[in-house]
Amino acid sequence: MWADLVTEYGERVELIEYDREKSPGKERADEFGIFYQPAFVVLGADGEVVVQKAGINNEAALRELIVEYALVD
Repeated sequence: MWADLVTEYGERVELIEYDREKSPGKERADEFGIFYQPAFVVLGADGEVVVQKAGINNEAALRELIVEYALVD
């Protein structure tokens, strides 16, 4: 699923995957207050959080999040 999204949106949106059990994912999870997996954070160009969602576990829902909040078509 993730590789497909990177292939489709990777030239327009930077998609980064972390494992919250290992560094640096653990530190990023702490920074954003993430306690559950999967969780997704959309950051604006200024580095500020646009939206944060937990529990998305299917490709269609993740696509919707990318399109709606990362402003890609």
